[in-house]
Amino acid sequence: MKKLENAAAKNGGSEERHEAGELAAELAKKKESVLPRMIIDDATSERLGMMLADQGGRIASMSPEGGVFDLIAGLYSKSGIPQFGVYLMGHSGDDLITDRVSRKTVHVERPALTCAYAMQPQVIEGIADNPAFRGRGLLGRFLYAAPKSWIGSREIATEPVSDAKRDAYRQIINKLAKSSESIENDSGEFILRLSTEASAVLEEWEGEIEEMLGDGGEMEIMQDWGAKLAGATLRLAAVLHCVNHGVDGRIDVDTIVASKNIARYLIPHAEAVLNMMQVNEDSEEADALYVLQWIIRHTTPKFTKRDAHQHGKRRFPNADDIDPALVELTRRGYIRPGPKESAKRGRPPSPAYEVNPAVFENEKPEKRSHNSQNSGNGRAAGNCENIGSASEDSENEKRVQIEI
Repeated sequence: MKKLENAAAKNGGSEERHEAGELAAELAKKKESVLPRMIIDDATSERLGMMLADQGGRIASMSPEGGVFDLIAGLYSKSGIPQFGVYLMGHSGDDLITDRVSRKTVHVERPALTCAYAMQPQVIEGIADNPAFRGRGLLGRFLYAAPKSWIGSREIATEPVSDAKRDAYRQIINKLAKSSESIENDSGEFILRLSTEASAVLEEWEGEIEEMLGDGGEMEIMQDWGAKLAGATLRLAAVLHCVNHGVDGRIDVDTIVASKNIARYLIPHAEAVLNMMQVNEDSEEADALYVLQWIIRHTTPKFTKRDAHQHGKRRFPNADDIDPALVELTRRGYIRPGPKESAKRGRPPSPAYEVNPAVFENEKPEKRSHNSQNSGNGRAAGNCENIGSASEDSENEKRVQIEI
């Protein structure tokens, strides 16, 4: 094309100009060649999106440290605003379309981003400094493992991975790579389906998950993560099936049971890690809101400290941990101490509380206008502004996560 352009400029020939124009149009349609890349580590969200586009929408972000979260939080962003849309879309498979004035448009259809990070507890605790991570559903998408530290009892001079295991792993990866090539050469995708028995097991597991997400359930305090556990179980089953059987056949009942066992194993690990990442969830106001929501759900006009603690044991491990929340609700006028029972032999009775009737005037008091302080009991309604706004934020958070 350059030769034709030079000839057209020197001789003024229209034929050369025409041929150069045709070549330019043809080159514009061709995708720019890039070297294959499977794994990245230190990359901003913008660069990650561009690399996803270059690599056909498939790439892995892996790191032995947690520095990637600094990049997600906007470390190098001029605005300092967290940038993790590419991570959300890389998980859900939604099309990634980015338009910037200073860059070319990035368009990736159905991106798939694999993330794997090993980090120290101190890094995990630092993630809590940015409330957007959990508020927009990013942290609910990861599968967590918090293994026990073996420092102090580690084996010394351990044997390296055997050649047999190394070769077996290499063969599996090569087999999966060839399966991927055959898919790309065919339709570009394939659909895995469950057998009838496997589908029944999955449906039963989904019912168990819903119970654990419910009032007093094992995942009540991490619904953002637990709501995605059924989908994560299916993803695990797909990986296990492809490793064992390639891309053919249906996912059998043994595979879905194995993936369910992995998912069940991950639940306490997620609870431990997310507790380390709590963002202002340990504040008196958030704890008070938690107890208030329990009161509203059970429409109980009276309760004891023991009742509230039994419900919230996962949030309040020790009985006295719930005291600041009860004090906060009392201060705001939602509850008041009930009459003290006369002392009897044995263990003293648990402190009793009476609930302000105004709490039950609206089934969803978090949506009540802040101007409602003139109606009902003025003290309860007037003091609910901060705690009400916290409820409103929680409601919005759930809605965003569902839409994503």
